[in-house]
Amino acid sequence: GHRNMATASAVALTYVLTLVWFAWKAPLRPIPRWSIVLSMLLPVAVLDIKGCQGDLVPIVGLRWEAPQDYHLATKLESAKDATTPVDLKTTTPRDYPRFLGADGRAHVSNVRLDRDWQAHPPREVWRRAIGAGWSGFAVVGDYAVTQEQRGDDEAVACYRLATGEPLWLHTNPDRQDTPLGGVGPQATPTIDHGVVFTYGSIRWLNALDGATGKPLWTVDVVKEFNAEQPDWGRSCSPLIVGDTVVVSIGGTNQALMAFDRQTGKPVWKAASGKPSYASPIMARFGGVPQIVMLHQTSVTGHDPHDGRVLWTFDWPGLGMKVCQPIALDEERMVLASGYGYGAMLVSVQRDGETWTLEQRWESSQLNPKFMNPLVVGEHLYGFDDGVAMTCLDLATGKRTWKKGRYGHGQLLQVGDLFVVQTEPGDVVLVEPNPKELRELGRFSPLSDRTWNNPVVVGEYLLVRNDREAACYRLTVVPQP
Repeated sequence: GHRNMATASAVALTYVLTLVWFAWKAPLRPIPRWSIVLSMLLPVAVLDIKGCQGDLVPIVGLRWEAPQDYHLATKLESAKDATTPVDLKTTTPRDYPRFLGADGRAHVSNVRLDRDWQAHPPREVWRRAIGAGWSGFAVVGDYAVTQEQRGDDEAVACYRLATGEPLWLHTNPDRQDTPLGGVGPQATPTIDHGVVFTYGSIRWLNALDGATGKPLWTVDVVKEFNAEQPDWGRSCSPLIVGDTVVVSIGGTNQALMAFDRQTGKPVWKAASGKPSYASPIMARFGGVPQIVMLHQTSVTGHDPHDGRVLWTFDWPGLGMKVCQPIALDEERMVLASGYGYGAMLVSVQRDGETWTLEQRWESSQLNPKFMNPLVVGEHLYGFDDGVAMTCLDLATGKRTWKKGRYGHGQLLQVGDLFVVQTEPGDVVLVEPNPKELRELGRFSPLSDRTWNNPVVVGEYLLVRNDREAACYRLTVVPQP
């Protein structure tokens, strides 16, 4: 990424200097000289940077082209008045109700996929245009909910899983648009007991009636708490703990806050620090259930009842942190990030009220920028800075292999296999193996930059990016 930024800067500087030379120094007559200057200015007049890839390669488009989500703002407006009854209270074992699934670890344990995609290829069920954003889907029953950008509004949209039919739409007035981070909300909704909890990219924390999409309560965290804004927008998915909704806010003594799930009133706030792009998780260390939150320069463990800080692990640095902490067991935690941080194994020890956290090993060979690594057995799998999949031995931190080209994609474990969502849009079936990369199948459901997490519920695979969403039927086999 740094190399690409340096290259882009060098190209821009060369372009400007060449333009100046032609305008003032080129040994040409005035008419041909200024004709060349005007032709060189033409690309600047008609082209604009519309975003970038995960490795910071610019995406260029026509300056006058309106973003697709502005067209969707009116095209799907009728979904606001949908009267189709939606049941998000009736749960099923296959549900994927929040970011990274029911267990928050990107692991679907109740589905076993057929390994032969040549003989039994994924079959498209539906496809539709969708608003911008990097939110994933949360699925309960036959309903899938995600966040999108629709023009000048952030939207929460509910679709029928089997058909893609829009059922309801809730909007808040906000638009996050940055050249590097892209457009739209990034956090995945959380569905709990028929209520949809969402956190927008700038300010809005919502509790929505799952049947209609109508707000039960809304909190403007910037207006009410002067919440600190991450550079590329909030990416924190709400965590439900008992009767509270826990999210990252940012600031002094309020880096993490809990709100009453019925009223939206603040219950507790704790810790200080700038927010990261991760979400709070539930973990158990030293026999104590706790909320673990990654901040920009530290990781903290909190008492779920009052938010009291149990321990703090300092992790300083100027780069952004995105990946979720991974609680391996009651004594070990994995931290990983791109931007040169790498991966590390941290030991978590408790002696009464005293907590001791120490780094056991650190590796510069796995830098997952904004994907979440997965643990299988005693090995850690992830994408090293968008270059290739990498496998580390958890006992030593040593790399066992590095191979493949998936860009800045995402990983989902389904049974004993990985479903890999690549950044260019392909989906790849991979068998995790500590000795080598084993690809079993591949197909192309999307054809553009894809940073969103894939979802598997039963036989359905849901994928989306900032332009479209698609649902595919996978062949599943009986559980052993």
